Amino acid sequence: MRTKVRIRTYKPNVDQKAFHALTKTTKELLVVSSIRSGKSFAMCHDSLKFAQNHHNKHEVTLVCGPTFGNLEAPIVNFTVGLAAEWGILGSYAGMPKNRLVLKNGNQIIYRSLESADKGIRGITAARAYIDETALASEESVDIVRGRLLTTDGALIMTTTPRGINNWMYGKYIENGKLAGVDYLDFSIFNNPTIKKETIDRLLARYDPLMARQEIYGEWVNLSTESVYYTFDHIQSIIETKQKEMPTYIGIDFNVGIN
Repeated sequence: MRTKVRIRTYKPNVDQKAFHALTKTTKELLVVSSIRSGKSFAMCHDSLKFAQNHHNKHEVTLVCGPTFGNLEAPIVNFTVGLAAEWGILGSYAGMPKNRLVLKNGNQIIYRSLESADKGIRGITAARAYIDETALASEESVDIVRGRLLTTDGALIMTTTPRGINNWMYGKYIENGKLAGVDYLDFSIFNNPTIKKETIDRLLARYDPLMARQEIYGEWVNLSTESVYYTFDHIQSIIETKQKEMPTYIGIDFNVGIN
């Protein structure tokens, strides 16, 4: 007999409430978030509750990140602990399986998008979550999307902005909202566990452009035609190939952020 999980100790903030409401109906959701806004915390609760309450044991809940390092501490370890706290933990097998099995037999599989072609193909997922999606490649996200075809499952993506040269900006943001995609913004200012004075101190020390990206969750231009604001290895390779020109790197040891 399956037991519906009710979250008793978790008090979602306004952004997290909107997130949980959307995951019930969406087919594709993009959450754009500032740092420390609670998006990963919400994803852990949402993925675990879905896995517990989903009724088909032959399908899994797939949770991905750009690297396994991005997933392990904030997502995997926390969710395993949460499952134990809720009394629904069956077992957890670490690398290479990275598989959380609940007492009812349902599973959450964790995968890095670094090796999506090998690690994800063959999985049939009822729902897929991707954290920090802008740090992953578009190809790897499409591989995840393909795992949902036979189930008509939902793809739920969260990310902090990563400059306007990022593929996510070009696909999902630059030309307006895509049809069939739900959008949601998370704000650090809606996280009740972080004091405004703490944010103000951080803003005073942040570079202005990085503050707009990291604190306010904006997609900002971090490069110009000839000089990078912050070096992006993948983007530099793409632009160098397009222009068939060499890339020169200079290091400025001046005052401020290098």
